[in-house]
Order: sequence, then C-alpha cells, then structure tokens
Amino acid sequence: MIYYLEDDTNIRDLTVYALKQAGLEAAGFAHAGDFFDACRESLPDLVLLDIMLPEVDGLEVLRRLREDPATKFLPVMMLTAKGTEFDKVSGLDAGADDYLAKPFGMMEMVSRIRAVLRRTAPAAAPGLLQMGNLRMDSASHTVCAAPRRLPRPPGMCWSAVPSSCACSSTPFPQAASPLSSRSRNSTFCARCFATSGACCRAVSCSRTCGA
Repeated sequence: MIYYLEDDTNIRDLTVYALKQAGLEAAGFAHAGDFFDACRESLPDLVLLDIMLPEVDGLEVLRRLREDPATKFLPVMMLTAKGTEFDKVSGLDAGADDYLAKPFGMMEMVSRIRAVLRRTAPAAAPGLLQMGNLRMDSASHTVCAAPRRLPRPPGMCWSAVPSSCACSSTPFPQAASPLSSRSRNSTFCARCFATSGACCRAVSCSRTCGA
C-alpha cells in the first residue's frame, strides 16, 4: 500500500489512478492529520509526500515520520514543485529516499517507486528456506511449521517423530536416535508436517545434519 499526501485534488487523484493502473495499491490524503491517522491504523509500504501543504509542510511531516520509531525506516519519496538543487538536497538530507520534482511523468514516477521499494525491501535471512508455512533455518537447524517451532535436539537427526501421524491411523514408535554419521536419512510427511508440525513415514528425504 502506498500513501500519497497531496493537497491538490487533481494531482492526487491522477497519481493514485496511475499507481492503481500500474498494479500498486494506493490511497490519497489531503491533510496531514488524516494521513497520520491512517499510518497509526495501518503502515503503508511507501509514502509519497508533497512539501507545500496547508497545515503542516511536507518536511515537517517527514521529520515526524523519522522521529517516530514505528515509521523511522518507512520509505518516503518527495513529489513536489520545489525543484531547485537546494530543495532536493534539503529533502534528501531530511530523510527522503527519493525526490521527484513536478511536473513529472507517470511512467518515471512508477519506475522510481518500484526502485525505492526494491532498495528498501527486507533481505531474506541467509540459510532460510520457505515453502508455504513450512520454514527451515539451516543456520540454527530449526524447522518452523506455523504455529509451532521444532528445534533439532543436539546429536539427533531430523527423524524425531511423534507416536502417531495426522495422515496415519497406525501409531508408530519414536524414531529419534543419535547420529552415527553426519548424514542420515530422515522420513517426513510434507503434507502433515506443513499443516500440523507432525511427521510420518509417507515420504522420505535426506539432509546433512550439523551435529
């Protein structure tokens, strides 16, 4: 979601329309008060900000965003008629991630927005693999299947299983055993594990354990 704070109705509506046509969710605000209320209710992915506003100017809005821990790292792009070099430097030094002077082309604006979103997107943690709600962290040797977190016991392979499985009516004993080597075959039921955190013998896999 993109929030656009702009007092000019025509510019605001046209920009929001262009963003939606480009496949981006957007909402426009004419007053800083309404904008801050919306941020308290739900944070956007990026803010488009005019400088010359009737109540509070855009640089003051930017300062407040950067002072609030909840919005300190929120991506902000200035869209304003103040296009001198001094204005651009002032906006960027105040904490803006990009600065686009009016008049601007809608295609350039959308491209710049996407570039800012790419730069500010959180990087995936190294060694983290995810499929659906099943997540494996190879660094900490843990598997998460929402809402459960399943750690690997020291010296044990991933073959630790409960006494019964969601997809098997036949109980079976615990399969956890100390490792005899660094690599050991384990049995997983991807369907049950992803939905309930349980394992069974439906499919087999192997991995190198870090024990």
